[in-house]
Parts: sequence; C-alpha cells; structure tokens
Amino acid sequence: MPTWAQAGSGTVKLFSLPNPKRTVQVLAEPARGIAGPYAIVERFYANATRIGAPAPADVNINGRIGSVYVGTYGQGNVVWTLADRSEVYVRTRGFTKAQLVVIARALRPRTTPSISGLDLTRRAPLGLAIVGATAGPVHGTLQSSGCTLANGAELRVSALHGDTVFQYGVAMDSLPLPVVAKRGGAVVMVVGPPAIARAAIGSVHNAGAQQWATLLHAKRPFP
Repeated sequence: MPTWAQAGSGTVKLFSLPNPKRTVQVLAEPARGIAGPYAIVERFYANATRIGAPAPADVNINGRIGSVYVGTYGQGNVVWTLADRSEVYVRTRGFTKAQLVVIARALRPRTTPSISGLDLTRRAPLGLAIVGATAGPVHGTLQSSGCTLANGAELRVSALHGDTVFQYGVAMDSLPLPVVAKRGGAVVMVVGPPAIARAAIGSVHNAGAQQWATLLHAKRPFP
C-alpha cells in the first residue's frame, strides 16, 4: 500500500543536460508508442558542454565518428558531433547496439525548419517516426505515490501529464528504466526493482480524494 505522495509541475532538464539552445525529438513506432522501444534525440548547439560517452568513439555515423553504448537495463545512447559542431545525443530504451547504429545513420541534420533538429530517412528503420518535438522548454505535471518494500527498496508510481516530449523523456530519465504504460492522456510509470515494477503496473489505479490528501501530507522516507 502507498504510504506517501507528492505532486508538482514545472520545467525539466532531460538527463540533467542543460543547454541554452537545443532541440528534442521523440522517435517511436506510432502504433506502439511508449509501450515499445523508443528514442529521445537531442541536438545541442551554442555553448554546449560536451556530453562525452561511456564507450569508445569508434563507430562511423555517416562519415562522423561516434560512440555507442547499451547498458544492463536496456538503456542505450549514441553520441556524435556533426560537421557544424553541433552535438547529437540519442538516448534509447529497448534497442540493441546494432539497432542504435542503424537509427543514428538514418538521422539527417535539418537546416531550415523552425525545429532544426534531425530528420529520418524516408525508409525509416524499425518502423520509427518522429512523434513529438520541441525547441523550447520541456514541462508538464507529475503525481507520484510510493511505498517502502520489506527489503528496504522503494517502489514509486507516477502519472505524467504533458506534451509528448515531457512524457517520453521523463519516463526514460532514471535507472533502472521505469516500467511504463499509457492510460488515457497520461503515461504511468513504475520505478523500483524490475520484476516487482512489471507486476505492479497492471494494478495501478486512481486514489480516492481523501486517500490522496492523506498521502500528500505523509512524510516521505527518502529525500
């Protein structure tokens, strides 16, 4: 049973990567949406602090050298610098290393549209399409409740309301990767031990007004 809750709204810096000029795009298979593998593509321009990467820069991405990494929880990233010195950072969930390379090579830099990020080649790989994009702030609202398991681990359930970039971005911005599902206009994510989180996602439901008010005033055991 949940023992605490919190709610808030505001602007977020995805993956703790602030930058005064950047674009963000969401690549997903439209029919599956957030339930399937997807990618967040950021292109950083002026005054970028170089991201670097946890893997060697040894992959050829359309004539530029990049770095590709896939982690234990299915999280991945690709990093490379374009000819104009802007940096591309692709963050993914659910793709293999080989698929990340295919995605990166299918991206082409834009030069004229208002959101001057990247485009996919016409035969986009893996059924992907651009399903959301912004060059402005990423903001939305989040309501969470949580409990402490018998082994001391925390299980947290959150509902994300906002535009596509907010929902997809926040749902990828923690490790282990949250279990996610679309419920109406919201994205529900469960963060915690993976097996327990997968089992819990099907039991998520709205709290009653009185229960929610009580949970909001309860002390959270973690900062």
